[in-house]
Amino acid sequence: MPTVTIISPPEGTRYPTGTTITFNAVARSNEGFDISGNIQWSLGDPIFGASPWSKGPATFVRPVNYTGTLIMEAAVNGVRDVRSVEVVESAAVVRPDPFNYRF
Repeated sequence: MPTVTIISPPEGTRYPTGTTITFNAVARSNEGFDISGNIQWSLGDPIFGASPWSKGPATFVRPVNYTGTLIMEAAVNGVRDVRSVEVVESAAVVRPDPFNYRF
């Protein structure tokens, strides 16, 4: 089975309002080949749903008037890895996927 792993930004990284957050991931085929160029990204909200899938790199700008949790998802060949972005009044904080969201 292929693998995909979000490698950055590190968990717990904090970003002020207006900062662009860039997500990076790596993917390997069943045979161990690098297939990172095939990774597709989606940014979602548990309430409003997810954005359409797009090829990377994945970026997210911390919004000014939003608080809540957004989900950044990387996928390749049906395999996914997820990070949550907790947006609070003062910053956006990158976290692992504690809720196991899938869109």
